[in-house]
Amino acid sequence: MNRQLFNTLVFCIVLASLMGCSQEKQASMSTGGCVFKKAWLEPHDLPTEVPVDESLCDFHQFVMEHFVAETYWESSSEFLNWMPVYGVFTPEGNVQENPTPWGKQPEISKELCPEAGGTMAPVFSDLVHQASRGGPELIDQAGNYVFYGVRMNKTQYDYTIKCDLQADKTCANKEVDGTRYPKGSVETKIGWKILNTSDDLSKYISVPGWVKNPVSGACTEETLGMVGYHLVIASKRHPEFIWGTFEHADNNPDCNKRGTARDWSFYNKDCPECPINTYEKGEPTQVCLQHPQGGGSSDDKQNEKDIISLNASYQEVLGGSKMGNYKFVGSLWTKDGVPPHSGEKVQKGSVLLANSVAETYIQGDASGAGTKNCFFCHRYNTPEEALKVSHITEVLQKKSPTLRAKMKIK
Repeated sequence: MNRQLFNTLVFCIVLASLMGCSQEKQASMSTGGCVFKKAWLEPHDLPTEVPVDESLCDFHQFVMEHFVAETYWESSSEFLNWMPVYGVFTPEGNVQENPTPWGKQPEISKELCPEAGGTMAPVFSDLVHQASRGGPELIDQAGNYVFYGVRMNKTQYDYTIKCDLQADKTCANKEVDGTRYPKGSVETKIGWKILNTSDDLSKYISVPGWVKNPVSGACTEETLGMVGYHLVIASKRHPEFIWGTFEHADNNPDCNKRGTARDWSFYNKDCPECPINTYEKGEPTQVCLQHPQGGGSSDDKQNEKDIISLNASYQEVLGGSKMGNYKFVGSLWTKDGVPPHSGEKVQKGSVLLANSVAETYIQGDASGAGTKNCFFCHRYNTPEEALKVSHITEVLQKKSPTLRAKMKIK
């Protein structure tokens, strides 16, 4: 080999190496420092606590790792193995004498749904009212109600049974801590839309289920698509729960990007003048997401940057799959796990966090006025009242007229 050819080969090898390094650096820069980890796709022991330094990214990754475990593992059905509240509580808000054993689907109540009474289905829901103490319902552009359901993992299920939680604001069983859920307690609140012929089923986590129309009272069996996913996790240092929320990408546009010419489930692109995030009984709601990334935090916009980066790297791994149609909106917690309404500015992360299909009307109108976050409803003032923060309490309040007084909730 002559010297000129040798020098040319060396130059090409060095140039290719430099280009590769440059491309690798660019890819790293495009996703930022808060990234999705491919190891989360394989079943493993999930963390029960955020690292001690508790960076913003630590919380967001903690929530994302749990979300993947619940929706991606076991062919996207792990969360459906958890216990729905109607498997534990009666319609009156009482713990059932014989609650459904863990690992089995509860039967649908004949009193609630005669058409499906005595049968079992992955999902049953008669809940159409949103958060904020029984707020308005949400109707999609096809004219169908959105239905909601609350589920708990085994750790929270076992605690609930032991404590007979409907009886009082604290647990009467002295063998366990009656003021807070144990670490590893996880619950979900999921929003489901009825999928119709215009929907692409391949883009949704979908299940067969029964829903009860709030107007006609009729129960129908439908194919339901997941459009919103609240995920809340209790840890030893965070009894207030670490709150995270996810949405389907086809739900609606961000409020500052409503000019996008495409079809949405909860937004009519042909009616830009329609009132935004405003309830009108019996009519489809014109919805947009008021605060992407939950509005950030006071941490010099780092919260927004981390969530954008995490979503970008999530898409790099799962984009093009069914899971790639879901986006992480943000997560919320308190500094050092203190009560969220302790009178101090203790809320951290996505401090304006709201799910546009589960908290449509409290996230703010087109101007952003009236914005609230998860802790607006799920709140308590002293450490001894931490049980109040749960979605289970929220559901029981709606089912039982006497429970609010028992739990001293106004």
